[in-house]
Amino acid sequence: MPEWKREIRQRLVKLKLHPVREGEIVEELAQHLEDRYAELLAGGATPAAAYRTALAELSESELLTRELRRVEQPVKYEPVVWGARRMNMFGDLWQDLRYGLRMLRKHPGFTLMAVLTLTLGIGANTAIFSVVNTVLLRPLPLPEPERLVTFWHSAPARGLGELNLNDALFAFYRDRSHTLEKMAAYEPTGGVVTSASDPEVLTGARVTFNYFNVLGQEPLLGRAFLPSEDTPGKHNVVIISYGLWQRRFGGDPAMVGQTFKFNNVPTVVVGIMPPGFDFPNQAERGLPDHIQFWVPLELDPQNHDNWNYSAIGRLRPGLTTTDAERELMALWGEYEKQRYPTGGGSLGPGATTVVMPLSQRIVRGVRTPLLILLGAVGLVLLIACANIANLLLARATARSREIAVRCCLGASARRIARQLLTESLLLALMGAGGGMLLAAWGVDALKRSSLAQVPRLELIRLDSTVLLFTIGVTLLTGVLFGLAPALWSARVNLQEAIKEGSRGTSGSSRRLTMRL
Repeated sequence: MPEWKREIRQRLVKLKLHPVREGEIVEELAQHLEDRYAELLAGGATPAAAYRTALAELSESELLTRELRRVEQPVKYEPVVWGARRMNMFGDLWQDLRYGLRMLRKHPGFTLMAVLTLTLGIGANTAIFSVVNTVLLRPLPLPEPERLVTFWHSAPARGLGELNLNDALFAFYRDRSHTLEKMAAYEPTGGVVTSASDPEVLTGARVTFNYFNVLGQEPLLGRAFLPSEDTPGKHNVVIISYGLWQRRFGGDPAMVGQTFKFNNVPTVVVGIMPPGFDFPNQAERGLPDHIQFWVPLELDPQNHDNWNYSAIGRLRPGLTTTDAERELMALWGEYEKQRYPTGGGSLGPGATTVVMPLSQRIVRGVRTPLLILLGAVGLVLLIACANIANLLLARATARSREIAVRCCLGASARRIARQLLTESLLLALMGAGGGMLLAAWGVDALKRSSLAQVPRLELIRLDSTVLLFTIGVTLLTGVLFGLAPALWSARVNLQEAIKEGSRGTSGSSRRLTMRL
């Protein structure tokens, strides 16, 4: 009789019970009153008398009221993880996390294997992305790097895809260009230092006196070259790299102004460049190391034969590489007419001038290998996700009876899928923690390796961009390998799962094998 429940609710309203618990008590007392009502009828009472008697007994049961108040008031209700209705989103999430951690602790072997697999995958991706971020994505650590360009010639008629400048041509461009407000030249060179310890062969560059001014980079200690120091007979000065200063001279601040034997000639150190300054990068030229020193370049404006100089320039504000190419092509025509007034030209027909942003030129030799490497470690992570998804699917199949029981108790398919995804994300977070440690070790090892192919090697670090990348990869991998068991749980046949569970898990294992 529905009247039982209404009467009971009226008597329980003052107790302020949780709705779910109140419903359970109402159902229990209603069944008790129904049994008592049937008992009175069987004893010969009329329906009306039996009804009044049962209600009177409920009203007079002060002991029942006191016991209910004592039991219910101290108890803080928490939403049941697999209950019929979600009462609190954060409470449900907290219970999902606690339950997921308990399940992972119950299977330490599986958890350890999955976390190690993810650590390797996420760590490799984080380490390689830190290199890509520093070398390819971040702008050059120089003032207004978008205005820095490099340029050269192309002579198809002579089979020269890339031809540098000679002394006279560089001086011709430097004195007449309006699109480039500054211009400098350089060429690779080598040297032998014999001071402080055993002789050592170093890789360096000869540069015009304004080279560092064009780049907008001042020395960390000391000064740049003076205009008078790129003339013959006054070039016995050198600027050394931060790495060479630390490695060979112990980072002594008093090194500036000291003289040491360089190429068997007493040479004065006038400056020390800051960490990470490695221009020009010599990987494209096949040189074995990063730039470790710079010496003045002696230009001869009358020399038309030495085509060994690379050139850099700084665009005037508002101009583009196309503007510079157009002007340099016109200047090239003027140079040809002055140099070869009878025609013919030194480079032949079809010669062009190429102007490229300096940032693109520096990474041109490593862009493709780095992107391929990033794609390769990404593929490794996908394979790891597939393997872990298979393991989680096997675990979910073994837990089919548990899932079926929870469904029978009122858990929705969405709630079960969310629980399985939560466990997957917990695994991914553990793997991400180990992956960050592995990536930090990998970056340090890469810095110590001194790879000449990687520009700005000393600047590679795990910054906020890399951290955001790792978080994104972690969430993506957690969802990827968690989807398989989550989708499988929605297709569980409750009746078969409960029956199968009562007989063991061999049937489930057979179904999993066939499905895979």
